[in-house]
Amino acid sequence: MEKIDCVDLSEDCNSSSNKSEEKSWKWKNFEKFNEQLRCNYCKKCFSAKTSHHSLKYHIKSHDKVKNNTTLQQFFAFKSIEKKSFEDYLLEFIINGQHSFRIVEEEGFIAMIKSLSNDIKIPTRKTLRSHAILKFDSLKEKLIQEFTTFNHKISLTTDIWTSNNMSSFMSITAHFIDGNFKIQNVLIDFSLIPYPHGGQQIMEKLREIITEFKIEKKLIALTSDNASNNIKAFKILKNWLKNYSSEEIIHFRCFAHIINLSIRGGIEVFKEDLENLRSLLSFIKSSVKKTELLAKTCETLKINYYKPKIDNITRWNSTFEMLECALKLKPAITYLLIQNHEFKDFKISEKEWNYFENLRDFLEPFKDATDMISGSKYESCPTIIPIFDGLIVHINQNEETNENLKICSHKIKEKLLEYEDLLKNDFCILSTILDPRFKLEYFKDNREFYKNSKELLLKIFEIYESKCPKITVIDSDRKLSFKESIFKKQKLNNQKSEIEIYVETSLEDSKIEPIFWWKINDEKFPILSKIAFDFLAIPATSVPSEQIFSKAGNTITKKRNRLDKNTVQIVMLLQSWNLYFKNK
Repeated sequence: MEKIDCVDLSEDCNSSSNKSEEKSWKWKNFEKFNEQLRCNYCKKCFSAKTSHHSLKYHIKSHDKVKNNTTLQQFFAFKSIEKKSFEDYLLEFIINGQHSFRIVEEEGFIAMIKSLSNDIKIPTRKTLRSHAILKFDSLKEKLIQEFTTFNHKISLTTDIWTSNNMSSFMSITAHFIDGNFKIQNVLIDFSLIPYPHGGQQIMEKLREIITEFKIEKKLIALTSDNASNNIKAFKILKNWLKNYSSEEIIHFRCFAHIINLSIRGGIEVFKEDLENLRSLLSFIKSSVKKTELLAKTCETLKINYYKPKIDNITRWNSTFEMLECALKLKPAITYLLIQNHEFKDFKISEKEWNYFENLRDFLEPFKDATDMISGSKYESCPTIIPIFDGLIVHINQNEETNENLKICSHKIKEKLLEYEDLLKNDFCILSTILDPRFKLEYFKDNREFYKNSKELLLKIFEIYESKCPKITVIDSDRKLSFKESIFKKQKLNNQKSEIEIYVETSLEDSKIEPIFWWKINDEKFPILSKIAFDFLAIPATSVPSEQIFSKAGNTITKKRNRLDKNTVQIVMLLQSWNLYFKNK
């Protein structure tokens, strides 16, 4: 593999030796002066016997060098680390989502050569080979991490179709690392042929789970509610029984459930919403009309917003369309009345009232979706509280106008279909182990409270049985009265740890649950282990879907013939570079 020439070596220097590299670097930054060494930048003199380390320290701290370091000098400083030009170039291409062909573009070559003519730019084939080597190296490093830390791992998965009609399946891993931070990393992005059946999805999941050696570490899989995902999980669950007797749960994407429920409910406003969509599409159809709307906003002294049109597959898009349209209402109303181009459109005041009521009704659903869609904080503990909060919100709006009443009833009906799936054992445990909720959240339902506490006790016993005992009393000898008293106390440790946690007052809503468990790890040694496993489970498949926007920037109209292996390497390296950089 070709590498950058970091320095110009003198004739008597051997480029393969560290000593010659030091000499070359020295004479680029210092000159001989009265049998001393004089800095080329500040003219400060040093003894001829001054060590290379001291000279380098001087140059490194020099403002002029800091502000004017060339690429050649930069790599000379970095030569000890042996990070090559190809490493930096590959990171630039992968992280910036550039094409490998950029190294063949005249403008790029001219830019690099302007920094130093000594730089040898690798070919795209050489760079791709370098990418494969880095891919293999980071993959092995990630596998090693998975095998060394003790916490459970959750997965999310989804399927995306590119603009060249190729389908790719993404798989992300979620866990709490050794620094007690929630992490998520892409572990696969590969082509999956039609028809994307349950067996196909299961086989791909099984392949990746085996490759990364996480068969015994899985705790949950989150996906949307498609029937092929449901089938895939059932088969996968049976296969995983060969490796672990512990339960693994299929989480249905909560954001997807909310979106499905809303789509069914707003059908009541179908005609009114279609009327608004048609008008907004008409405005967005030409630059002339868009500029006319902007000018009208300026005349009326209101802020201009680019009109939005909802999309059935994009969450919160109907709320966003209504919110934007209502902000533009004065300008839209003015154009409908004053401009003949809008004569075929009409929105009555009654319809505007419908839109306002519907926007206000949908806002908590938008907030809920935002709350559960993050991947850097705990989302699983909020599933049950958010679900219950949405039901309360719907009940409070059942006495409004007839259309909204029907809408809210349909949304509630759909949400309740998923209540048992959402209020599964793992969700209950996550809520209890969130110090902002604990068991107290369930206190209003005595039966649910009792069952939830029993569930916590059951899981506690399982985890306690796996933890090494601090002291072991010889069972072959008879215990003294004093020892028997303390042994009984040790047997009650399970109860005491849970009760101490439950009786502790609730934490502020701004507290980070993982951080709380980190600082209380010694106080609750068993409960903290349970918390670190369950709190990292993602409530949605959003992390997998977020990968698709990056994939869309990789597989573009100009790059629609990318090899499937190249796509996989590029997508995974993007994620792995970021993961290891932030550790």
